[in-house]
Amino acid sequence: MSKRVPLLTERIEAAKLFKSRRRDKVIVAALNAWEGRNLIDLREHVIGRDGIMRPSTRGICMVVARLPELHAAIGKALAKARSLGLLDDDGKPDDAAAPGEGTFSDREAVRHD
Repeated sequence: MSKRVPLLTERIEAAKLFKSRRRDKVIVAALNAWEGRNLIDLREHVIGRDGIMRPSTRGICMVVARLPELHAAIGKALAKARSLGLLDDDGKPDDAAAPGEGTFSDREAVRHD
């Protein structure tokens, strides 16, 4: 019988990163619970002209138990991209932004609803 895991009581944003240099779209990785299941949600958020970040319908959501499989799949994609020369040794694409440009920090001036 499987071990019972605790149900999350609130949404936890684990990571955020800008999707492009335009900084109008953010990819958010969050953990939350819905209908009695813990979920991982990787979703594109759009920053409106008013500075408020809103979730879009673009993204994936799956049970947290599948997170190790997703991690392995992303690892395989990363290895393949490196073997094809799509990424340099640092893991950055040839057209990568300057250091610190591609990540989202809590210091960014974005409001959340």
